[in-house]
Amino acid sequence: MNPISVEIQDQLEKFVLQIIFQDKAFKSTKYLIEKVLEKAFEEKVTASERTIKSVIEQMNIDKKIEFSQSQGWKILI
Repeated sequence: MNPISVEIQDQLEKFVLQIIFQDKAFKSTKYLIEKVLEKAFEEKVTASERTIKSVIEQMNIDKKIEFSQSQGWKILI
């Protein structure tokens, strides 16, 4: 897999945070990925589902966001 450019990763992280902040009802990663993909398309940012999933996983590892079964995705920063 090709590495993600820092600019694209930063944009995708921003989209993830905006979407989680605006709609706090994300109980599945798949739905979050779809919403980020839509936002990326609107903003003319080229990204695949795999890239977005990778960014979400890295944000989870970095403790920027967290997933729980009861609350879904939430922002930690």
